[in-house]
Amino acid sequence: MAQLSDRDTYDREKGDLTPPPDREPITRQQRIFRVVLWILGAIVLAVLGYIVHTHKAPYPFELIATKDIQGPHPVPCLAIQQPRSALEAALFDVSQLNNPVPSVIGGAIWLIGMLVLRLWRQALTLVVAVLSVGGLFLLLTPLVARPRPTIQSGICVHDHYSYFSFPSGHVSHDVVTYGFLLYVTLSEPVRSWRYRWLFIPLQLLFVFDLLTIGYSRLLEGDHWLLDVTGGYILGILWLALFIYLYRRFVSHRGKHHHTRQRERATARA
Repeated sequence: MAQLSDRDTYDREKGDLTPPPDREPITRQQRIFRVVLWILGAIVLAVLGYIVHTHKAPYPFELIATKDIQGPHPVPCLAIQQPRSALEAALFDVSQLNNPVPSVIGGAIWLIGMLVLRLWRQALTLVVAVLSVGGLFLLLTPLVARPRPTIQSGICVHDHYSYFSFPSGHVSHDVVTYGFLLYVTLSEPVRSWRYRWLFIPLQLLFVFDLLTIGYSRLLEGDHWLLDVTGGYILGILWLALFIYLYRRFVSHRGKHHHTRQRERATARA
């Protein structure tokens, strides 16, 4: 299998990572709109954090949502002891694979794969994005200090955690990790590779995880609905930020490469 690298771009020029010439540049109005949208998302996250900080008990709609997802069960109830369908088992695995130890192992596998394919910049961006969103989670959870669900609430609980609940770390981690991996496989240079169809199963896996991780956390009874919502918002904000930073870096490097090419051509002339 041929190696895939940052140099395998649409025109195959060495080091050329700029977008194809037929792609319209982002206008100033579009850029302002995206910044405003990002700021509004951050405000919504802050408001949600304040709401659950001042009202630490679950809201009635959160209890209803969890009970509807979990279905009938004895009280008290431990989720790990309940019978599961094949789909529920798969959804439980989505959460379990994102516990600290499995997520580190999985992250190392993704990282090694990207390095083998010589996607250096993408790998570095992924590492920084995942580590920083994890640090942000550790900063926000004690500030909000919302307790985890317990069996006293009348729901099935998978485990008793000693740390707080808002926002969901599993959800924010998955949105950043699998969201960025999905972006990498759908953008240059991967989409110009003739074997790009090999990534389709992975892309489906990424989408499945992104769509189900929140549901999985409620099914396990490890979070309330607002915790999961906060995790999605945090993850999307952080993912958008790092995609922007990555694209800025690539664009700057591509322009610098073209400038050097013109200077060399002028010198030879």
